[in-house]
Amino acid sequence: MLTQLNIKNVAVIDETDITLGKGLNVLTGETGAGKSIVIDSINMILGERGGRELVRYGKQSAIIQAVFEDVCKKALDCADEYDALEDDDTLMLTRRINENGKSTCRVNSAVVPSSTLRQMGTFLVDIHGQHDNQRLLMPAQHIEFLDSFGKDEIAPAKEEYNALYEQYTELLKKLEGLESGEQSRLERIDFLSFRTDELDKACLAEGEEQQLMAEEKLLSNAEEIIKSLSSSYSVLYDGEFTAYDALSAALSSLSDASDFDEELEEAREELSDIVYRVGDIASFLRTKRDSLEFDGGRLFEIQERLALISSIKRKYGGDVGEIIELNKKMHEELDILTGGGENAETVRTQLGECEERLKQAAERLSAARMDAKKQFEDLVSKELDELDMGKVAFFIQVERLPDYGRDGTDKVEFLISTNPGEPLKPLSKIASGGELSRIMLALKTVLADSDDVATLIFDEIDTGVSGRAAGKIAEKLCKIAKRRQVICITHLAQIACAADNHYLIKKDEKDGMSSTHISLLDEQERIEELSRIMGALEITDTTRAHAKQLRCDALKMKEELK
Repeated sequence: MLTQLNIKNVAVIDETDITLGKGLNVLTGETGAGKSIVIDSINMILGERGGRELVRYGKQSAIIQAVFEDVCKKALDCADEYDALEDDDTLMLTRRINENGKSTCRVNSAVVPSSTLRQMGTFLVDIHGQHDNQRLLMPAQHIEFLDSFGKDEIAPAKEEYNALYEQYTELLKKLEGLESGEQSRLERIDFLSFRTDELDKACLAEGEEQQLMAEEKLLSNAEEIIKSLSSSYSVLYDGEFTAYDALSAALSSLSDASDFDEELEEAREELSDIVYRVGDIASFLRTKRDSLEFDGGRLFEIQERLALISSIKRKYGGDVGEIIELNKKMHEELDILTGGGENAETVRTQLGECEERLKQAAERLSAARMDAKKQFEDLVSKELDELDMGKVAFFIQVERLPDYGRDGTDKVEFLISTNPGEPLKPLSKIASGGELSRIMLALKTVLADSDDVATLIFDEIDTGVSGRAAGKIAEKLCKIAKRRQVICITHLAQIACAADNHYLIKKDEKDGMSSTHISLLDEQERIEELSRIMGALEITDTTRAHAKQLRCDALKMKEELK
């Protein structure tokens, strides 16, 4: 469960600290107040990509810190791989993004890569954003929902299938190369051999170009640097009358005076430190000056090397890292084309045997999906009924494709009928924005019950929803919040009034700078915010009374929930 979130110097947020509780946590605020930044911050702490554009203007870095308590075993095991575990089942995730775009990630006190936060995040939080509704309109995404629901049986079958599919595609590629004709094969080998030989001889290394450019700059300016260092050293220590001499004389005089006045002792000690420091600096400058020399031979080597790297970049396109990867792929292709003794007939036999095993694996994967399909349909239909969509028929269509693909030979698509007697149709053909929001909430609810993620975040689940439907969504969120921590950003009073904890996101302006703050509202403050959300042009006793009644109805509804 996410219990603490600290956001500092992220976009318009100067610094805010949020203590989150169990149950339903709701965040509201005016449009543009910074609600999306809260979600962006949580995404970043869970390993998503975040750049320097998120660092608040004028600040050197942005910091996001989140504390999770009662963490599941999978997340703890992930942290244990980096020796990041402490005495309890609490994890503190920290991410700092510098103004240059580089970031540092920590789990408790251990530094980890962002990929670890991303992996750990899948066990800690499930975020539903506005883009998820669009996933419902993309049939290609539907198979992910079904596979996630039936993962206990589907995942092992899918893993077996994917291993065979990789082998199958490699054999297809190899056979295609062998059958393309000996002449074209030899021409391709010739072409690849020339290019890989050229790149192998170049011995490209990532970061080398930058290092050489820095060394070239130093060597090109060595004489000027030596001259400057000599001048500095002379002024400080080696001239006719130096700074060191002057400071030493001042120290000697001050030492004499401090013998008679104790108040001067502190000044004498400070001046003594300065004298020693000047001596150290002068010594450093002399050593640095003496270590430098103009090496024309080395400069020529560097310039020749940089010219070669530049020539290769122009010829092959891209940066050094991309060219190294290209060389690796060309070597792999060359190995296939020159596979000693292997002929098309041998590979064709191997391909046939592999395809038979792949076919059986695809059938097992399809069977696992069909086993999960009916249960998934029933559970989603039950959730839709509770969301006041009881007349909606939900069906998962699974079709067998003639070709093998990354996900097997199944095409999965969600179909619905919004009114009795109407035929089932794709979601994109008939579902409104409000219906999509409720369907997604139903899916999320079913999927939440099939895993042990403790925190669900809904970013404006109320899009396109109002009236009775909004009340049903609030009731569903309250039910989920009995089993999971729920964090919800909303514009609807029907949802906000049911919150166990209500937070206000507010943007202020001070000294010409905008700053967003988040605060936990007490009961009276909640009534004021509910009055605003309900669209009152002016908050009056009448709007407050309406808000209080809405709040009372919500509390009664929550008491009656099973």
